[in-house]
This record gives sequence, C-alpha cells and structure tokens, in this order.
Amino acid sequence: MPLRKLLFILQSEQYDVKRFLKWVFRHPLEWWRREVLEKRTQLVWTLKIRLIAGLTFLLIVFLPILLFLIAGLVVSAVIITALATLFLLPLFVVCAYLLLTPLDSAAKFFIVRRARAKLRRDFSGVKVIGITGSYGKTTMKEILSALLSQKYAVFKTPENINTDLGVAELVLHSLTKEHEVFIAEMGAFKRGDIARLCTLLSPELGILNGINEQHLDRFGSIENTIKTKFEIVQHMQRD
Repeated sequence: MPLRKLLFILQSEQYDVKRFLKWVFRHPLEWWRREVLEKRTQLVWTLKIRLIAGLTFLLIVFLPILLFLIAGLVVSAVIITALATLFLLPLFVVCAYLLLTPLDSAAKFFIVRRARAKLRRDFSGVKVIGITGSYGKTTMKEILSALLSQKYAVFKTPENINTDLGVAELVLHSLTKEHEVFIAEMGAFKRGDIARLCTLLSPELGILNGINEQHLDRFGSIENTIKTKFEIVQHMQRD
C-alpha cells in the first residue's frame, strides 16, 4: 500500500521531513511499486502514525470537495484529485504531519514528564542500565538480559524502541514494581538524544559499544557521533 510505505519511511527517518522528502526525491514513485520496504524493521502503528494516516486520508478526500466548490465540475475535480494523489501523496503525508506537530510536541512533553516522575516515585529501587553505541546495542541488550534474568526480574526495551517517547510509554504502561533491573537501549540520530534519555531514566550503569561511521549523514562528522554517544557518560548518575 503506497501510504503505508510512505508512513514507514517517515517513521524510519524519525519524522525528519527533510530526510523524508530527500528519500522521495531519490526514489520517485517508489512507494507505488510492489517491492517490500519493511525488512529488518516494521511500521509500528503508534497513535501518532494512525493520526497522520487518518489526516492524510481526510486531506485527500477534502481536495475534490474544494475543487468542486471552486470549479463546480465533479469529473474534473475527481480526475485532478486522482492525479494529485498519484504524484503528490508524499506532500499530503508531510502536510498531515506538520498539522499534527504542535499537538504531538505538547503530548510528548507531558508523557515524558509523567514517565520521569513515575520512575522517580514508584521505581526508585529499579536499577537502570543504559546501552548505546553505533552498533550492537540490541545484541548487548539481549545478552545482558539473558545473564541477569538468572538472578533478577529484568525488564528490557522491546525490539527497536529506543527513543525518549517510546521508552516513556514503556515506563508508564509496561514497567511494574516486580521488575528489579531495567535495561534500556538508547538510540540517537542527533546531538542531545542520549542526554534526553538519560534525563528521563537517570541510569546507574552505562554501556558504550563501539562507535563507527554509521548514520554519519545524520551526525555530519565522526566527532559529532563520538560526542553524542558519550552523552551517556556525561549524564549518568555520578556514583
């Protein structure tokens, strides 16, 4: 489904509109082909993605109505809308995302703040371990979880959930008082991402895997990558 493919790319690019449009420009009409894009990762139907999809659909439906009101020709309005949808569907997705951005930012702020307060209030006894690096985060998480589960009740971030909002949702809805250890995978695509996760989780222990040129197009330089990953060292608990 073309819309699903575009939503997948938008989500994969961490809702970076410039990178999303760059992909669209480099792969003209790729979203209409039968090739499967979801391989290593899958589209996660979060509330945000559902809202973007719904609003995109409403914008597509609204276009012929608007054209009909302006031109008064039903057939022409439908044809123009079909052509616009064929070639401009990515722009409909971007418009839907931008319309939702103010509401999304406010919701994210309150969700993360609630999760941080709940973690400090209800889970002060849980030992938090943060894992970051350019590669091997998931493997390290799985190995560590398997080892520690022999003695402790371990909770780990599932699959590829490694952003502050995703982790905050886990704290609010999945972490329980039976858990003794919380292993959190920490992803980053720009400076400050790891620092925000550390502000949320306040990890007692941190694991920094290897650093390489992965995502260099996002960070700009290997120096920025190093500084971003070392945020886990700078923002851990000091003891």
